[in-house]
Amino acid sequence: MYEEGWLITASGTYAVIDTDRTRLELGAGVRYYEEELDLELDAGPAKESADASWDLWDGVALMRGFTDLNDKWYISYYADASTGGTDLTYQLAGAL
Repeated sequence: MYEEGWLITASGTYAVIDTDRTRLELGAGVRYYEEELDLELDAGPAKESADASWDLWDGVALMRGFTDLNDKWYISYYADASTGGTDLTYQLAGAL
């Protein structure tokens, strides 16, 4: 069995807040998924194989930014959600 796939996102953003300490961007774009799956069953006399592949396109809405806490520390954040070919996907990330 093996699986191979691609996930590519292309987007553009616009800064809705841009100060000395904080930058917040909102954006939109597209996400492309491609998957290929090959299965093989070898159980004595029973030998079977199957394969499948598909691709999907989603629209994506996102937000990202950072806020300086002081001269040494800041927080950064990212969130997006997409739908279209998929029901709903999302991801959230943050760092200190």
